[in-house]
Amino acid sequence: MSNEAEGRPESNRESDEPGPILAGYYRAWRDNCGRRKGDSVSLGDVPADLDLVSIITNGEVDDDFWVALPFYIEKLHAQGTKVVRTLFLDCLYRDAYEDCGKVHAFTRLSEERSGPERRADEIIANYLKPFDYDGLVIDVDHEPESDKMAAAAAVFHALARKWGPSSASSRLMIFDQDILLPQTSLIAQVYQDCSYYFADTYGMDVRRIQGLFEQVRDFVPASKFVTGFSFYEEGGPRWGDVTYPIEGSRVKDLLSWHPTGSNRTGGLFAYAIDRDGVAQGDDRLRRTDYEIMHYVKEKLENKGVSHE
Repeated sequence: MSNEAEGRPESNRESDEPGPILAGYYRAWRDNCGRRKGDSVSLGDVPADLDLVSIITNGEVDDDFWVALPFYIEKLHAQGTKVVRTLFLDCLYRDAYEDCGKVHAFTRLSEERSGPERRADEIIANYLKPFDYDGLVIDVDHEPESDKMAAAAAVFHALARKWGPSSASSRLMIFDQDILLPQTSLIAQVYQDCSYYFADTYGMDVRRIQGLFEQVRDFVPASKFVTGFSFYEEGGPRWGDVTYPIEGSRVKDLLSWHPTGSNRTGGLFAYAIDRDGVAQGDDRLRRTDYEIMHYVKEKLENKGVSHE
């Protein structure tokens, strides 16, 4: 680690971190809400291979999904899979936040001295407290305006204290960085509250990942740096991360990558796990047996990464 990282709290050092995780983003708008038919998928069918599954939403999520969610979470917890919720950066500092096609108007941060605390309370009450989540992903999909950066960081800290790693519950707080954007300076302000740093390395040549890691290594130890790949979405980008047979896929290169000077990595995550097994260019909705996630889990556990 670089000299600049030596001031990092003990809890953020590699020797204190668990082994690599396998995580996945599950698209809630594809869920059958307990009404199985045809080629539908269910969150409850996510296999125990996943250490963590994050629920990501859009404007198409069926209201019945939220009715079924407590049963899904109970089932996943029973098999040892943690369930977290993904929210986008906007919720930390903008006055209105749209989720599942509904807009929530927050109390303006500038209206009272305890603005960040109040915003954290509203996020918890509206999006987190109703369910037995194990953590929260903040998806950093854009660079905050410079005058909003401090406010976003303050709300992040408040969430960590009230609900996340610094609270009595010790839930996870995950920072997901879109690598198609410039590396945000927000991580420099919130890294002490981050359980993991997810890098969206979709379609990226693994030889470039070291450079990406170098940009954040003073804040993020290798044991928290989690690289990501994506399955093919209907009509979505053709990242080419997963091809069939799997032996020739880019994901195999990700499995063997670790930062220079370290034999550790935070693990891997996959986007759109409900598309596991679907060939690139195939836009039909299909069920999945999670064959690729099974494969990745087996290889991840046997890649020789330190679990000290």
